[in-house]
Amino acid sequence: MSTLEREMRSQSRASKTKQRRDGSRTPSGHSNYNTEDEEDYGEELNLDSNFSKKLDELLRSRTENSPVRSDNASDGFSSRSPSRTGVGSSAIGNGSLSSRSSSINVKKYNNIDEELSDDRSNSVSSANSATKINGIADIITALTSRRTQVSSASREVLFAELYNMIVRNPVPACGEIINENDLNYLISFIKTSRSDWEFILALRATVAYACSDIDEIATTVMESLFPYLLKKISPASNTENITTTTSANTNKSNLPSASSGDEVSSFIRSNCIMAYGSLSLVIMDGSGCAGIEEVGELLMDVIDGYSNLDTTKKSNGNQDTTNNTDSDDYDIQVVVNSLNTIGVILTLMFKGRNSTQGLDDFIQDNLPRVFPLLETGINPSIQKSAARLTALMYEVFDYQDDYESGYTDDDDDDNSLEPYYDVDEVLNTINQLIRNSSKKISKKDKKETRSVLRDVSKTIEKYSTKEERKKIFKSEKSEINDDDDNQLVLGRLKLSKNKTLPITSWFQHIRIFFLRWIFSNGLHSHLANSKNSEIRELLEVKDERYSSAGGKGNTSYYDDHGDSTSSGWGNETKKTNSKTKTMQIRTARDLKLKSKFGDLSLEDNDL
Repeated sequence: MSTLEREMRSQSRASKTKQRRDGSRTPSGHSNYNTEDEEDYGEELNLDSNFSKKLDELLRSRTENSPVRSDNASDGFSSRSPSRTGVGSSAIGNGSLSSRSSSINVKKYNNIDEELSDDRSNSVSSANSATKINGIADIITALTSRRTQVSSASREVLFAELYNMIVRNPVPACGEIINENDLNYLISFIKTSRSDWEFILALRATVAYACSDIDEIATTVMESLFPYLLKKISPASNTENITTTTSANTNKSNLPSASSGDEVSSFIRSNCIMAYGSLSLVIMDGSGCAGIEEVGELLMDVIDGYSNLDTTKKSNGNQDTTNNTDSDDYDIQVVVNSLNTIGVILTLMFKGRNSTQGLDDFIQDNLPRVFPLLETGINPSIQKSAARLTALMYEVFDYQDDYESGYTDDDDDDNSLEPYYDVDEVLNTINQLIRNSSKKISKKDKKETRSVLRDVSKTIEKYSTKEERKKIFKSEKSEINDDDDNQLVLGRLKLSKNKTLPITSWFQHIRIFFLRWIFSNGLHSHLANSKNSEIRELLEVKDERYSSAGGKGNTSYYDDHGDSTSSGWGNETKKTNSKTKTMQIRTARDLKLKSKFGDLSLEDNDL
């Protein structure tokens, strides 16, 4: 082999390695639908790269310089908050984080000079053994210290480390206990934050903490955090008519004040919208989620409130806006996040309710409000989010087809219910965007937008005709999909070196957006961990439209693609409560008796 051939092979391998980074798609598994390179799903999920940059910056600041301590520094962490219980102060030493040594600013937390091990077996200690952080509880204890001891800059570093701990590995699997006491502290940290970045870091850490084991603290989230987030989300003009879906005990005192909306920056509002959608997804999945339509209407009003912004303005691209929280990009992000959260609300209504009446009404009322965001000249990020939401609406809408009672291929489509009165107008608008050749849009944005729009167009065409819906019905009923080779693959989420998760529905697509926002690059660990099956169950699709006719009813990727080599995913048994376990034991005993003595046909009065 010549030297040139070796160099070419080396470059080819390096290119493939780069493409197979966490979250990127693998070259295998291309469907016949996709004639060009599929969309990089991992890159598309990176909703706010500025957060990742800020997080990396704070985590690096721990080790860049040696710790500096003022001679007049107070005892720092040694004076623990008297109300903090359950964590000993012995893990926290002298105050090398004292705000009096302000000259080192954000680098005050440099006494944490080594990364936590993956199993958290090794504590993180300072160079002078002044501070030891053994786990999540220790960081929360440190954050309860007065600001005269731990400055705002140091608190940002602590929040960054806290978030990093939570998302790296599932908290319950590492021996940590999710509890209401710590959650209440985290919520109080959000409310008392003094800068935008301190607020965002506290919010992201709190959401990740809560979603790690939501069953333990769901009530606290709904009663304490949901009303606060809705205050931040709500425009001032709509606060009087908002009703929250937090709990039955929510009263008017929890509703947003008339001035709350005007005081919130777009940077804060966009993240609060994502936080509300993420927590709603994890808490309300599978439930009736009564009243959540009102939150969807609120988000549509938020979108309308930003209708006057310059949506044609291009993103800052490679410009670093990490510390610029007033950037116009965040106005656009408010619209994008609102559209995505409305998508999550649709999936909750679709999966959790026995009747689709409320879901269909919501779609028919709001799709005409979403449709103008697809027009030419709108910011590409908004166009893509609006297009995804439109595709999801067509996917989950109940067309009320009855294929088992005299359906013929000649039936008129005009008799069917539709999400939008003119599907041709929707398709023409989307196809026009695909052909758009505006020079104001970069080649990269054009390629990504066209890839999304093509998938959206195929979805709408698939669900807007009875004949295509009949094929879906037949495949669901027979539990065999004869059209697997032509199945639309929207993206692939990399779970490990050799395993990827194909995303084959907009239902899954929008939910992975939010799971990635919650757990960032640690999502694969939470999906793969056998003790955290609740996260995996969020991707299961429950379709009542076909279950009554003999279909699957409840399908998931793990049912269709699971095998004995998939880390237990395909054979994982769901958690059961005590009542279900008792019934299972009783049934097993009855079967054992019947197998031994036969069916004696005994009645209760014969005993």
